[in-house]
Amino acid sequence: MAHTNSEDDDLSSMEAVFEDIAARPWFDPEARYAFSVYIFEAFPGASFNAALHRELVESVARTKYAKKLERRGR
Repeated sequence: MAHTNSEDDDLSSMEAVFEDIAARPWFDPEARYAFSVYIFEAFPGASFNAALHRELVESVARTKYAKKLERRGR
C-alpha cells in the first residue's frame, strides 16, 4: 500500500522532531533506538502532528531518554 502525501508529510515532520530532540545536549545518544520506537508506537500511521505533539514528545524524551546525571562525591 502506497503512502499518501499526508502520511509522507507526517513521517517527515516526525523525523525532523526526532532528529532535533536527539541532537539536544541532554539527550542520551544510546537511547535513540528506544526513543524512535516510542514515537512510532505512540503515533501510529499518519497520526503525528508536530504542532500538536512536539511538546509532549520532548517532555517524554526529557523524562525517559535524557542522559543520567552523575552523582558527585559518591
